[in-house]
Amino acid sequence: MERTRVSVLSAPEFSGWMPWAMKRWPHLTRRWVQHRAYCTQAPWRAVYLQRSREAMVLAGIHSRAVEVSVSRLPSQFIADVALLRHASDRTVRSLPIRLAGSPIESIAQARLHGRGVILGCSNFGCFYHALLASGGVFGDVLVVIGGPVPRGEQALRERIEAISGARIRLVRADRHSGITVARQLAAGGVVATMLDTYLPATDRLVAPFLGRPAASPAGIYRLASRYGATTIPVFCLRRRGFTEIELGPLIPGAGLEPAEIAAKVNLRVGEKILEEPGQWMMWHKLEERWAHGASTDSGTAARSVKCPGDIALGAA
Repeated sequence: MERTRVSVLSAPEFSGWMPWAMKRWPHLTRRWVQHRAYCTQAPWRAVYLQRSREAMVLAGIHSRAVEVSVSRLPSQFIADVALLRHASDRTVRSLPIRLAGSPIESIAQARLHGRGVILGCSNFGCFYHALLASGGVFGDVLVVIGGPVPRGEQALRERIEAISGARIRLVRADRHSGITVARQLAAGGVVATMLDTYLPATDRLVAPFLGRPAASPAGIYRLASRYGATTIPVFCLRRRGFTEIELGPLIPGAGLEPAEIAAKVNLRVGEKILEEPGQWMMWHKLEERWAHGASTDSGTAARSVKCPGDIALGAA
């Protein structure tokens, strides 16, 4: 029997007095939003935690402390987005977000010779913090998302654009968006997409992930190989009192097969998950990725396709 699908980002649309309160008492209101979201998610949180627990046990890193931390991640994400949408510009600009390493040099190095860049995002923290902190580094960013663009997400995009100075475009992951992504990479542009998960209905290839063959989004890796784009893993990590954005290492696509690029990305993401298991929000999807990986003919799945328009992408 097919397992019931669980959406991590299921949440009420906060309205009424909350946007006003977020401007006046932003951090207090953010804590209230997190608590309210946690309570509202109660009907499905048991399923989410059960699947997360099962995956952590199979990966050999389960503990009560990690489980408690993972249980809070969806409501923390919702609260982060609510603050970014509704707090004052002054509050958003003053958020304690730090870029680790040398991101400007990394991006410049990756874009040498007109190569495109793929920001390989993952479900740590809130990716919008990375865009907010490094808009001047990324410049023009094409963000691939998993479904239709919600009105609230469009408003959030416009706000982050205004504050960060970056140009951000959203595109839905489907068979037509591959052409848009291909053009962006061919022009040496930047594409951001989630690479620690995949859409089950889309094309996939198989690459090791956390110790087992796992389904990975095929299209974005085919484009990385075809255009020689450099993939840069991105992690938004919660630290005591601030958010830390980690970039890297650089994974050049030139001369590599799509499955080879996927294996390198999965290795880096897997390392970070093992370092910070309580900060990864997709434990409940891991067994599904493993199951699809085990049932996929890797030789067939790794073949390149002829038209970028037929490429299934990862999604943010």
